[in-house]
Amino acid sequence: MKLNRVSKGYTLVELTAAIVIISMLCSIGVFGSKAYNKMKNNIETTKFNNSFLVFINNSKMFCREKEQGGHILVDISNNSISFYAHEYNTGGITSRKRGILQVPKGFKLTQINIARIDKSIQIDRFGMTSDAFSFRYIDKEGGTHIISMCVGSGYVTN
Repeated sequence: MKLNRVSKGYTLVELTAAIVIISMLCSIGVFGSKAYNKMKNNIETTKFNNSFLVFINNSKMFCREKEQGGHILVDISNNSISFYAHEYNTGGITSRKRGILQVPKGFKLTQINIARIDKSIQIDRFGMTSDAFSFRYIDKEGGTHIISMCVGSGYVTN
């Protein structure tokens, strides 16, 4: 006697195997994306540190080459850093914005320590500064970073 059995669904073993495979693929994706995001944050942090140092050094070189003063302003509320060149004319001294460094999305400037009331870093016509400062920012992962500059520094390093 021959039984004609028609399969109308999946067995419990087949369903369990499918769920296990799907779970393994999802866990690999989750761990992979966390590692990717951490690596991306590290790269963006390094890039911002280097960009900030280059921004300061270029501002100092501009002042040295043009033989005019300037100042760098770290604006915590706008999450940006600007360089203003001082131009001397018959009406006095005017400041003209020459460059801006925008902080990456997800990063937050939190504090700047400098002696000046206006929180600016003054650069003389020789490209030197008499202002020591440090500023703190938070990256996308919540890590805190500090960049500092000593008084009289010709070039800034991290």
